[in-house]
Amino acid sequence: PGTGEGSGACIGCETARRVRWAYAGRGPWSGLWKNVLERFDGDPHAIVRWMGAARPRDFASLAPLVIEYAGRNDAVAHQLMREAAAQIDVVAQRLAAVGVPQLALAGGLAQSIEPWLAATTQEHLVVPRGDALSGALQMARDEAERLALAQSAVNH
Repeated sequence: PGTGEGSGACIGCETARRVRWAYAGRGPWSGLWKNVLERFDGDPHAIVRWMGAARPRDFASLAPLVIEYAGRNDAVAHQLMREAAAQIDVVAQRLAAVGVPQLALAGGLAQSIEPWLAATTQEHLVVPRGDALSGALQMARDEAERLALAQSAVNH
């Protein structure tokens, strides 16, 4: 769905894909898959149609269900959470390799995904100083300040 690694949309998209696989006998069946399929009246073709029109937030609507079933020790929910965390771990490893000392998780799943992250990723985590909007505002302020300094240098 074109969203970030480990996001709710990615988890939801993967959930929708894999429930169809399980229905076709290409993977293990679980309580999570049964619940997801019930949301589509037991029709795997309805899932395909839904996926064709779904937006990231639609896919993300499945993520809380995965988190719930991971808490129930559902094996496929555990696998989805481990895979989502592994995606974040790859990004975190790359950032650490280029010298980024601290990382903050943002978004509605941050607290739920944190326990699934590698210890090396968790070591770099800090509490976010704000949300995405406050980060965007800070970037805008920084750019305005940079432009003002550049303009001041040109005028002198």
